Amino acid sequence: MVESLGLTFVLPNTFDSVDDADYLFLAQSMTPRSLFTIDADTPAVTQGAARPGESLSNLQLDGVDAVIVTDAAIEGLPPGVSSNELRVSNGASSFSAIMSGATEDLPELWDVFVR
Repeated sequence: MVESLGLTFVLPNTFDSVDDADYLFLAQSMTPRSLFTIDADTPAVTQGAARPGESLSNLQLDGVDAVIVTDAAIEGLPPGVSSNELRVSNGASSFSAIMSGATEDLPELWDVFVR
């Protein structure tokens, strides 16, 4: 839960939250290895175009504009690691959530979060 955003969500039970001043929420899974972050963003977060290799899916979450970015282009990821991102435009409660993990593990982990 991220109280400042009024946000509740579910992650696979392999994730443990970690205190980190750089993010509103940070969790990691050791098996399979994965990292999940949530941070505040601007209401324009859903307006960006896809970068090379990304695919965007527009959706509504409880009447709020959102975009799922599959194969998000995140700098510095090592080979074999992929990321997906959820961007939500909700005024002062806008945010982005990013999950990174082994390319073969990410779809199953991500599915638990976006369900």
